[in-house]
Amino acid sequence: PNRRKSETAMFTPRACSSPTSGFSSDDDQAHAGVQLATGAEEYMRTCSVLQITPCGRWHRALTGALAECAIPHYGIGPRGAVAVGASLNVNEVLLEVTLSDNRLGAEGAGVVASALLCNSTLRVLTLDQNAIGSEGCEALARGITGSSRLLALSLAANGLGDDGVRALLAPLCEGAPLSLRSLNLSENGITPVGARELVRALHDEAAEGSVLLQTLDLRWNQLGAVGTAALAHGLLAPTSAPRASIEELALSWNAIGDEGARHLAAVLPRAPTLRALWLENNGIGAPGALALAA
Repeated sequence: PNRRKSETAMFTPRACSSPTSGFSSDDDQAHAGVQLATGAEEYMRTCSVLQITPCGRWHRALTGALAECAIPHYGIGPRGAVAVGASLNVNEVLLEVTLSDNRLGAEGAGVVASALLCNSTLRVLTLDQNAIGSEGCEALARGITGSSRLLALSLAANGLGDDGVRALLAPLCEGAPLSLRSLNLSENGITPVGARELVRALHDEAAEGSVLLQTLDLRWNQLGAVGTAALAHGLLAPTSAPRASIEELALSWNAIGDEGARHLAAVLPRAPTLRALWLENNGIGAPGALALAA
C-alpha cells in the first residue's frame, strides 16, 4: 500500500490533471449557457426497470450537471453499469468519469463501451480494478475508436495481459482513428509480447482524425529489458510511431535492469518530445545509471 501511494504521487500525467486540462474545444465553449441533457431521468428509469438501488452520488452528479463524477468502490456491477450507461448515452455535461473497483467485469465494460459510441462529451474515463480482462478490451476497443472525444483512458489492474493489449489496440492496426492522448495500462501483467503489440499498433499510419498518444503508463508490469527495448526503439525515436509523440512514459517496477536502461539511453538523444521518464525500482545499477546520465 505504501509503495502504491508513493508511486502514484510521483506520476501524475499532465493530460489527466483535470477534466478540462488541454481538452477544451470550440464545441465546449458553444455549450456555455445552454441547458444540456444530463441523463438523470434515464438513469432512474433504468434503475427502476432493473430493480436496483440507484447510486446517490451518481444521481446527484447528473441532476447537478457536474463536469466530473467519481464513484469508485461502489460495487455497482454489470447491472449498475447498464443504468450508468443509459445516462451516459444522452449526457452532454460530464467530462470525467471514474468507475474504478466496481466489479464491472467484461460485461460491464461492454456496456460502458457502447455508451462511448453515443457520448460525444466525455474526455476522461477511469476503469481501474474491474477485472475487465481481454474480453472486455474487445468491447472497449470499439468504444474508444468510435468516440472522437475520449482523450484519456485508465485501465490499471484489470488483468488485461498481452491478449488484452492486442484486443484493445486491434482496431488501430486496421486503420481506425485514435483519439487518446493518455493511456494507463499499469499493473496488467504485460510482457515484452504486449510491448511489441503496443509498438505495432502505434506504428501504423495514423488515420484521418487521429491525435498523437502523449502519455503512457506501464508501471508494475513485466516488461524487463526486452520489452523496454521494444518500447524505446519503437516509440520514442522521432518518426518511429506515427500515432504517438510520447511526452511522459512511466516504466517503474518493470525489472528493466542495466540492459533496459542502456536501450533507453541509446534513444533519449533522439526523443525530443519526451519530457518525463519514470524508472523507479527497476534494479538499475551504476552502469545503467551512467548510461542514462551520459
